Amino acid sequence: RIYTDGLFGVIKWLKELRSTGEPWKNITILYRTKYDTPELEVGLAGAGIPFILRENSFFSEPTIVDLVAHLNLLYHPNYSLSDWRKVVGLLSYVGLDLCNRIWEKTNKRPLTSSLEGLTTDKVLLEAHEKLKRFLASVRAEKGLSAVVRRLRVHLDDYWTKKYVSKGRKNLHDVLLYAEGFENWVKSLPIDATGWDVVKTIETIGNDPKAESTDAINIITVHKFKGKQSNSVGIWNIGDGTFPLLGSGCILEEEKRLMYVACTRAMVNLAVFTKNESGRQSIFGKHFR
Repeated sequence: RIYTDGLFGVIKWLKELRSTGEPWKNITILYRTKYDTPELEVGLAGAGIPFILRENSFFSEPTIVDLVAHLNLLYHPNYSLSDWRKVVGLLSYVGLDLCNRIWEKTNKRPLTSSLEGLTTDKVLLEAHEKLKRFLASVRAEKGLSAVVRRLRVHLDDYWTKKYVSKGRKNLHDVLLYAEGFENWVKSLPIDATGWDVVKTIETIGNDPKAESTDAINIITVHKFKGKQSNSVGIWNIGDGTFPLLGSGCILEEEKRLMYVACTRAMVNLAVFTKNESGRQSIFGKHFR
């Protein structure tokens, strides 16, 4: 059976199986590459469906953890000195020394508190005003991708320094993630804003060794070779996602991989695409 409504189809299929008494652990969702999992992870976590990702989560990537931490901090400050240093570290015009001095001057209250009457130091007052304007401009943006675009120049410098040779590539991955985030949120079968989903992401954690847990297995087709599951779902069928297309990709190998995926199911097999065009893809047109 093929579902063309993305995550809505996945959630619908899972609930149908659950209503028949199927244990979560008897269900496996297969995917092609790690870039296919973010939407799936957020959707299942938001819907309260337990799962175990059998490989490293996209959200466990150091740069993604960093991005989510910064976004969450900018929007929901914790007001500790160490947290504010992370924010100030993105700004070339407010150094850590000024950050520490402002923190002490405001008696360890939020750095956005008023400095009125607490100092006549023009340098501190100017730095504090710049910091407040920066935070206000970020929070005024609509959507996560707009926030990241505003932060882009700061993030570029920060990531390149922190991750050295991999910095720019990792930043590119981070920006691709953030710029597509709103579309993912809109497609989620849950009532949540972008910032609610940031919090959901922070709760995503999987223990690959928790074999006794009644949870759905999420794993790549490659890693599931030689194994079987009662119910199998194949996620994100479409030209360019599965099969992969482009330089270095061989269609015949993709076909063999799809055959492997389909033959992993013992009883139930479902295929998921994000839209109707997926049904007309190289693989999608073979399913009804």
